[in-house]
Amino acid sequence: DLVLSMPTTPTSTCGDWSDSELGNQLRQSVDSTKTMMKHSMELALQQQQKQQEQQERQHQENRSDTQQFLAVLASISTAGLQDLERKLDSKLSELAAKTNASLAEMKN
Repeated sequence: DLVLSMPTTPTSTCGDWSDSELGNQLRQSVDSTKTMMKHSMELALQQQQKQQEQQERQHQENRSDTQQFLAVLASISTAGLQDLERKLDSKLSELAAKTNASLAEMKN
């Protein structure tokens, strides 16, 4: 037969504790909880700061990318306008030459 032995020392129950022991246990529990909450709040604050720093870096990168894009766009627009101006000047010169030729023919 299998015999189970029970511990001979009684397990503590609330009834065995004096009021001062309960007070000490309660204080320790409250202190422990406060410490854990403080640590959790510090970790949450650190995480929030890291996220804010990461977002700020991302915003800076986005601003830089936007500025580069606008600079490229402006140079393309400037180059396009300069090309258009050259073409218009060329066409105006051709038109002026034809007009002068036609006027010369009319005089003769």
